[in-house]
Amino acid sequence: MKKQLQKVFVACALGAFIGSLVALQLNHYFWWVGLFVGGLVGYFTYEFKEVLRAIPEAWRTVTSWRPDFEYWKALGKASIYSTIFFSVITVPFAMLFLLISEIGVAVAYLLLTPLAGLLMARSVLCGCGREKYQSKVQEQRKLARHNALFVYFWYLPKLTLKGVWWTVLHIPAGIVLLSCFIWQVVKLIHSDERLLCGVDAAIGALVGYLVGNALIGALFGGVFGVANFELVSKLLLKVVPERSS
Repeated sequence: MKKQLQKVFVACALGAFIGSLVALQLNHYFWWVGLFVGGLVGYFTYEFKEVLRAIPEAWRTVTSWRPDFEYWKALGKASIYSTIFFSVITVPFAMLFLLISEIGVAVAYLLLTPLAGLLMARSVLCGCGREKYQSKVQEQRKLARHNALFVYFWYLPKLTLKGVWWTVLHIPAGIVLLSCFIWQVVKLIHSDERLLCGVDAAIGALVGYLVGNALIGALFGGVFGVANFELVSKLLLKVVPERSS
């Protein structure tokens, strides 16, 4: 039982702390989002190992999709070739920014290069069958031999539009899949104790927001969660059955 109380305290305190931080950082019109976030954190962090065990089972329930390692291998190769190409183009511009502006701008510009390469590689490979992966990778390899005008005014716009269109088409299916997945996880892990942790964490987040201190909110949420679990829920309302130690 002592171990269970520790789990309740940690879940409620962590949820209250994160919820308080979110509420304090947001605009005062949206402070209530912090309560929602804190409640979710408290709900899912209570007995977190059960959540981890439920994730693969829920995924197998909602979809038959499995990772395609051939695709990821091809994506990695294509990303490397794209990043090399973008580096050739972006380094001169970064040097120019370094001369006329702050060093942070040049560094940020260079850091965006791998991301640009990944996005281009993803656009190239999206919607392709496995038999086309290697040919697409070869296409990315040839990219380094193209001139900058061809890339900027034809290849990059074409692939960007293709990637955006593919994403738009798959957004509804992705939302449905994500919703079903979350619902399955909740069905597998839901319990009265977990719900209580979520509610108490949200209350702790509210206290942290009102006093303007996330640590106080965390402490209140943890203590209130344990008190609620032991005194109100177990002894008075009999919501949580007593367990033998």
